[in-house]
Amino acid sequence: MGVYAGVTDNYLTQSDQTRVADAVKKYSLWAIGKEGNPGRTPALDLNFAENKSLVDDVSGSNLVTFTRTSASTYVDSSGVIKTAGLNLFTNSGLPFSDGRSPNGSIDGISVYEGTADAFSGILYTGSQNHAYFSVTSGTSYTLSFYAKSGTESTAVVSFITNVGATASNQTNIGLSQSGGRVSVILTATLTGSVQIRFGTLGSGRTYSFGGIQVEVGSTATVYAPTTGTASGAPRFDHDPDTGESLGLLIEESRTNLVATSVPSGYSSFNRATQTTGITAPDGSTDARNYNNTGDPSGSGVDYIFTNFNTSFTTGTQYVISIFSTYSGMDITQGGLASGKYTTVNSTQHISYPNGWYRHWRIYQASVDNPNITPQIVISTSATAQSNQSLWGLQVEQGSFPTSYIPTSGSTVTRSADVASITGTNFSSWYDQSNSTFYTETKVDVTQSSGLVCQTIYQLGSSLKSVAGIEGARGWTMRTTSYGYEFFDSYTRTGTHKMSSYFEASSVGFSVDGRSVVSRTPNSAMSSVSSLYIGYAPDGFGQYKPLSGHIKRLAYWPQRLQNSTLQSLTE
Repeated sequence: MGVYAGVTDNYLTQSDQTRVADAVKKYSLWAIGKEGNPGRTPALDLNFAENKSLVDDVSGSNLVTFTRTSASTYVDSSGVIKTAGLNLFTNSGLPFSDGRSPNGSIDGISVYEGTADAFSGILYTGSQNHAYFSVTSGTSYTLSFYAKSGTESTAVVSFITNVGATASNQTNIGLSQSGGRVSVILTATLTGSVQIRFGTLGSGRTYSFGGIQVEVGSTATVYAPTTGTASGAPRFDHDPDTGESLGLLIEESRTNLVATSVPSGYSSFNRATQTTGITAPDGSTDARNYNNTGDPSGSGVDYIFTNFNTSFTTGTQYVISIFSTYSGMDITQGGLASGKYTTVNSTQHISYPNGWYRHWRIYQASVDNPNITPQIVISTSATAQSNQSLWGLQVEQGSFPTSYIPTSGSTVTRSADVASITGTNFSSWYDQSNSTFYTETKVDVTQSSGLVCQTIYQLGSSLKSVAGIEGARGWTMRTTSYGYEFFDSYTRTGTHKMSSYFEASSVGFSVDGRSVVSRTPNSAMSSVSSLYIGYAPDGFGQYKPLSGHIKRLAYWPQRLQNSTLQSLTE
């Protein structure tokens, strides 16, 4: 078999993966694809969990268009909750309108050369489309961009209302010859639309910059490219307990109906003393500890959501979740909520670092009532529960919990994650005649809908799907009619490896090492135009995000053998 220190992908097979270093294990999938198919390698390999980026391992390019019109949270490799911010600067990749082309790149980001103009040595970016964005007076914003020095080692940045306006918050930033990401905090001095002004301290001096990002707050987060609208960065999530990289997180839109999710908005704890400044799961000191010292008899601590009022509809489900340092917390009805909900499940628990747990439970509204005040009752064991820290309250409409949505004074909506490959980014690797897809996914909770990935093709005026995993029913192939073909009853929850093929006369799939199941489509697949990752587009009259993680997605422009399809998923 050769020496493993210099192993190539030809040597890596399913049976010997454990003997190979982690750095080269990702190529084992390529080797399996060659079994019985000499010379065949993937044309696309999105190894989200390994790379923690949208870059394709085959081309080395980012082919995926990703959008989310809000900030959102994820878990980093150390188990800490982080925020993927929203880039308010809506044309981040091309700051000029004069036809200037990139003169290099930094960390894969195209950068453009800037030269001071005649107005006080400042170069404006405000004349191009999409330059304006809204700010609020007194609010701090972090401006970050990729830059390197040319003849100038200092950049001047500020917010201005229009070209030629006076900059009241002008700030200098040092630049290096090697280049990299720099950031500065700017506080808005007005409420309204502004532009960004870049420049140097003297006329004719040059530097390079690109990848512009403006976000609310005092921390620069992962860069989110924009092309006309504000957008959040993709989230490469981790298991909070084990630190395992889970890949790209795709979630539907949700709203935290609690106006203030941190403890400062909590109204009352019966018989409990309060301590502030406790380190929370996001690394802040916003959590609070509550000690039930006033009631040794054991009736426990009750918490009432006085800042949670919304309209409910009979039969609608809601998920209540909260972080606590007590592993056995039970979320129950009580007090003012009595008789207005029925429980759907028992309280569930997810472990986080530093002794934290996220607890969640599903309730279903029993009455239509615009002013229900729910209640968490912590009373089953006062000795165990009397001294605990709490943080991150969330109430969301739905049948399963999603990532934490922080609020401070009003409800907040996290928009949906949308990832797709279209246009020339799609046609550069896709074969219209024969295809094989491989996906590895992880879904933590049972849901009634959600697609892992879809290849979409055009037939007349209708969009059609050829492959996906749908709901709790399992793998599906969609042919030229809107009807589904359900090949197998299969549980979505958990981690699954799936492969599928389609050609003119046949479609088929394998899941977790099962034998390949094949069917004859109603008619030939043709004119495929795009790949939607983790959701079904509106062309189907429905919107079904995965609400889970895609660890890896690979594609071969051939119909691989059945034995290979099965080996890929073992």
